[in-house]
Amino acid sequence: MKKEILLFITLFIISFVTVNSQVVFTVKPGFNLNGANIGYKTNKIVPYFGLQFINVSSKYKDSDDDDEINTHVFMPYAGSKFFIIDKESIKSSINATIFKPFIFGKEVDDGEEDDSYKENLKKLKIWGGELGFSSEYFFSEHFSVGGEFGFRFGFYKYEHDSGTENQYTEDLNMNMTYISGSMNFYF
Repeated sequence: MKKEILLFITLFIISFVTVNSQVVFTVKPGFNLNGANIGYKTNKIVPYFGLQFINVSSKYKDSDDDDEINTHVFMPYAGSKFFIIDKESIKSSINATIFKPFIFGKEVDDGEEDDSYKENLKKLKIWGGELGFSSEYFFSEHFSVGGEFGFRFGFYKYEHDSGTENQYTEDLNMNMTYISGSMNFYF
């Protein structure tokens, strides 16, 4: 009997969640970072995830040096949007996101790859997040446009230990506000 009740409750919850759920795809052109994410809307909550990618290359060449640095940043993120106001076609929400960049790269100095650059990148500890408030205007149940204002924060730490007396730690905390627009597709 207990198994049957548990099965009934599980099926009830699954049917309720799937009846009132939508897959969400959001495109966000912003002034700091552009992005796109995919989420799953259940009632008033939309958990989502995404991936940012940044590539930076630099070359320096003169009569004595021929140096090149290539760096790649993969930044997965996850968050949730909580709808707090629902007025006909306008819905407002608060958003919370956390991200963790992974940095890879190489340095080539006069044709020779410098392994210390890769090792230094591995010592970086970076993570961050966002807290924001947004509003969306729903043209239909499947499409909305929105705007968001929020607070972005990032934390960076690097511990340099060369095995000599020259050991140090770098810490950087960066906080800024941001604004972005969004196009949201609910399927």
